[in-house]
Amino acid sequence: MTLDSRRNIVDYLSDTYYNESKFAICIRIAMKVYGMNKIKASLCGLFMFALCAWGQASQIYVVKVNSAIQPVSAQYITDNLKQAEKEHAALFIIEIDTPGGLGESMRAVIQKVLDSKVPVAVYVAPSGARAASAGFFILMASDIAIMAPGTNTGAAHPVPIGDTGGQEKNEELSKTMMKKMENDSVAAMKSVVEKRKRNVDLALKAVTESASYSDQEALKNNLVEYVCKDRNEVIKVLNGKKITRWNGSETTIALTNPEIKLVEMNSRQRFLSFLADPNITFILLGVAMLGIFFELSNPGLILPGIVGVVCIVLFFFSVQIVPVNIAGVVFIILAMVLFVLEAKIHSYGMLALGGIISMIVGGLMLVNVPAGEMPGVSLSVILPVTVVMALVTVFLVTLVIRAHRVKPFTGDAGLVGLVGIAKTAINPDGKVFVFGELWDAHSDEEIKAGENVRVTKVEGLKINVKKTDI
Repeated sequence: MTLDSRRNIVDYLSDTYYNESKFAICIRIAMKVYGMNKIKASLCGLFMFALCAWGQASQIYVVKVNSAIQPVSAQYITDNLKQAEKEHAALFIIEIDTPGGLGESMRAVIQKVLDSKVPVAVYVAPSGARAASAGFFILMASDIAIMAPGTNTGAAHPVPIGDTGGQEKNEELSKTMMKKMENDSVAAMKSVVEKRKRNVDLALKAVTESASYSDQEALKNNLVEYVCKDRNEVIKVLNGKKITRWNGSETTIALTNPEIKLVEMNSRQRFLSFLADPNITFILLGVAMLGIFFELSNPGLILPGIVGVVCIVLFFFSVQIVPVNIAGVVFIILAMVLFVLEAKIHSYGMLALGGIISMIVGGLMLVNVPAGEMPGVSLSVILPVTVVMALVTVFLVTLVIRAHRVKPFTGDAGLVGLVGIAKTAINPDGKVFVFGELWDAHSDEEIKAGENVRVTKVEGLKINVKKTDI
């Protein structure tokens, strides 16, 4: 039997008996295939394991999450974890820096981490990073929890999405919902931390009291196993480490001759992650309304309409990822209406001020997520976008209004109001010279030759005039 065939057999059986180590699988082969007793099978299994492992690189999958945990980042993690299982990777590392995320996305990641056939290490990095809220849950669910120096974790108290009340009639419901969410989070955290044999009391304080811990506090109090300055140190300290998996089996992480496979988000995931940014959601809605408004008010411009439609489609796609509050959308639409009215009505800036306030409130309310779970629209984005949209809207609407008020310079309408000279007496008909041409003219008053006249009406090839002093 060749070396490759032995490796193929072991890899095949690893899929069937994934709860067992490859060494145990080699013993199983020796006992079942060759009919050896337990002692001989152990010696033969050790030899087969050495042959299979000799010269074989230990593959380490690495994924990096530097944003909120949302459907895109959750899929990015779980898809790559599935691939790591298919390739029998020795270790899967999630390098994380997150303020939190959506509960459903967090649970999807945790479920996959707990069911993983590959050991999973969550590494809070680089220095200055954090694993807050949903990130803390994922850190506690990992087989090995690691932090870089100068990082922090915790602050995992649940906050409900959307308006929970605040009014007297809603206070009791709000408190009940909060209590249910807190109890659910406490139970989930307790079950994970107890099984991982970490500090239950401190982990629960992060949920019930929003406690946060530095890397050294987490290490000292058994919330994490290691503090490592970089990825190389992580690999060094984990090589040969014996861990207990979620299903109770023991596994030794062998990282000799490690081969690191850093998997970045693909172009589709990067684009979806870009749309999942609440700031982008706000900008898309604003630009969409601006483009569609000017296309409707000036049919035929085409470009504003195309830009508006594209942005509105991207906005609707974005709200499939980011929860949006309909009240925020209404406030932003109201702001656009007020900006348009400011250009048509002389309110001395009051309508524009109302539009700016409405736009700011709408931006702050637009993303319907709990505070701290996922960043909302930043004020540093809301303010400049609001000011620019207000100025552009008022300026362009003003230009449109002025264009409608400008007197025509061509055609019959362009003659009305022009001044000419009576070439003959007009009583009631005669000839006048207007705009470089000689016209048949009619007047209800007597006009002498050489007097100045003003055109009041054009009827076919004849004009009506009256005397004027210029």
